[in-house]
Amino acid sequence: MPTGSHQPEPLHDSADAHRRWVLDCVDQFEQPLTRFAQRLTGDWESARDVVQYVFLRLCEQQRHTIGNIAAWLYTVCHHRAIDFRRKALRLVQLETDTSADSGHADMAVCSREPDPHLTAEVHDSSQWLARLIDLLPEKQRQVVHLWSVGFAYREIAQVIGHDEPYVRVLMHRALLQMRADPEVAQWLGQNATLET
Repeated sequence: MPTGSHQPEPLHDSADAHRRWVLDCVDQFEQPLTRFAQRLTGDWESARDVVQYVFLRLCEQQRHTIGNIAAWLYTVCHHRAIDFRRKALRLVQLETDTSADSGHADMAVCSREPDPHLTAEVHDSSQWLARLIDLLPEKQRQVVHLWSVGFAYREIAQVIGHDEPYVRVLMHRALLQMRADPEVAQWLGQNATLET
C-alpha cells in the first residue's frame, strides 16, 4: 500500500472521540437538563434518574445521526420525564385505591418533598410561579418549561412534535391563563400602580 494513501481511523480512536463527545455533552447539558426534568417530574431524584437515562441513550447514538444536540437531548428528556410522571401518578392512584379498600382511607399518601437544600435556595416568587405553571394543561406546561430554559418556538416545536404556530398558540393560552389567576392580577395591578 502506498505511504500517502488514507487509512481508516483505528476503532479505538473513534471510540475515544465518541467518549469525548458524550462527556462534553454531559458537561454542557447535565445541570440544565436536570433542572428541566425536575420541573416536569416535581422531584430532584427522579430528575437525576431521567437525565441519567438521557445520557445512556446518547451513548448509543452516533454523532452524525443527531442534528441539533440540544433539541435531541431535551426531546428525550421530555419524553422520559413525562413517562416518569405518569408512572408516579399511577402509583399514587394505586396506593390511594389500596388504602381506601383496606379501610385506611385516612392515611396520607406518601408525598415527594423536594430536597431540603434546594428548597432553601428557591425564592417564594419562583415557588409561586411553579405552582401557577403546574395548574396549566400538560402541553401548555411543557411549552412554558422549554421556553423558560431558553428554547425558541421553532425548537420547542421540534421537541414536542408540533408546528411553530401551534406552539405560539399554546404559549399565548398559557400566559392568558396565568394572568387570569387572582394573585397574578392583583400583583400586576399593584405593579402598574407603582409604575404610575
